[in-house]
Amino acid sequence: NNAAGKTSIIEALYFLTRARSFRTKKTEQLVNCQSDYFRIIAKSKEKEVGIVGVERNKEGLDIRHNGQRIQALSKIAEIQPVLLISNEFQRVFDDGPAVRRKLIDWGIYYQVSEYRMVLNRYARALKSRNAALRSNMTDREIRIWNKTLVEDGKKIADYREEYCKELGKRGAIIAKELIKDSQIEITFKRGWAENRELSEALERDRERDRKTGITNSGPHRDDFKVYDKGKEVSEVYSRGQLKRAQYALIISQKQIYREKVKDNGLVLIDDLRSELDSEAENKIIDLINDIGGQYLITLIPQKGVKLRVNHLGTMFHVEHGCVKQVQ
Repeated sequence: NNAAGKTSIIEALYFLTRARSFRTKKTEQLVNCQSDYFRIIAKSKEKEVGIVGVERNKEGLDIRHNGQRIQALSKIAEIQPVLLISNEFQRVFDDGPAVRRKLIDWGIYYQVSEYRMVLNRYARALKSRNAALRSNMTDREIRIWNKTLVEDGKKIADYREEYCKELGKRGAIIAKELIKDSQIEITFKRGWAENRELSEALERDRERDRKTGITNSGPHRDDFKVYDKGKEVSEVYSRGQLKRAQYALIISQKQIYREKVKDNGLVLIDDLRSELDSEAENKIIDLINDIGGQYLITLIPQKGVKLRVNHLGTMFHVEHGCVKQVQ
């Protein structure tokens, strides 16, 4: 049934692995009005994962892994990689570039050991350069940060472009299974002018950067767009087609991750049947079954519609927040 608590289970697992919600930026709103805190604890059969717990109280977040407190939020993402398909699917196509950068960074993060270090180093240099711009420092002082921005910025953009090519190739194949006559392409756009080096772009933007107080060129402006027959899918696709396109992207990510990292990971699918007909639903279940791995799927059973997800694993019934295994 609706409002039974299915999405809350998905949200709890997502929060446990990301230390944030996919429904709100204000984590304090997740605390029951009659409580001072919420606590989520999960135990994995995999020894390297063990026991993970997150508590949100008046003091903030308390994250623990096998009893040890975790200070860096990025550490919790390393414990259990998670992908999400939810009813917020249109955000991937409609929201700003930051949402899409996060999507491709997830894929690279677990494949390339140096990627997090490079991203963090770039972010620190960018913050320092922007502070220098706002403090009206000299050009010589501002250029101190350009070397790191250029070296790490090119690496980040190269990794992202390569990943987008792979994601686009696989996504197009899966999309053909889900969207009739689709010809999906992913186009990656670097965050600086085409046919220029980043070093040139930084020099060219010097006066503009001073006026705005920010660095206007670099991978922090990278983006990618999804097209079908030359038109952005956000402009020509229906909601149902956009949902299928999101499935194509996330299932492709799962496929790449499983092949490259040799790990199952976890995919959370909230409300499988939302915006899908039975044919699309069955194709998605077949794709999931072929790729394999670990999935947690919620849906509302429909009278007269056979649940083909039964053979995929264990089934649970959720009612009024209570979870019971279906025998």
